[in-house]
Amino acid sequence: MAAAEAGGCLQSFELYEAESKFYILGTNTDKTSWRLLKIDRMDPSVLNIDEGSTVYSHSEYLDLLNVLDEDHKSTGGVKFVTSCFGIIGFIKFLGPYYMLIITEQRKIGAISGHPVYQVTRTAMIELSNSKSRENIFNYKDEDRYKRLLQTIDLRKDFFLATRITS
Repeated sequence: MAAAEAGGCLQSFELYEAESKFYILGTNTDKTSWRLLKIDRMDPSVLNIDEGSTVYSHSEYLDLLNVLDEDHKSTGGVKFVTSCFGIIGFIKFLGPYYMLIITEQRKIGAISGHPVYQVTRTAMIELSNSKSRENIFNYKDEDRYKRLLQTIDLRKDFFLATRITS
């Protein structure tokens, strides 16, 4: 996600899920500016991401959560999944896409006065929904590839800095 125009860099994120989409709401340090990222879950073979251009205030963020929940009421609403500090990336094996996120970080120093963090915990989120998950073949191979990826220790020598300027 790009930096929020009025609020600087996005520092933390909240991941929400509905049957048809994932929503990531990112905010600045003082939680006064929010941005929305939508990830479609209907076709697991396609990575469809929409970064909205709107910058929301804190009260607008609360209103947005209510609107999203109301929009998805017929399929169970919108549910909070986790907080995170960034998206590492997206990966696809044989089935659906997965999103790798940073769920814990530890400040280890600073560069030019800007904090640098070590990634201390990550999570892998499957992007398919319950309907598209039924069509996944090769469960054994898919699980094997997921386990292989999880053997890579992203906590060792993996760092995060949200802004470094000279």
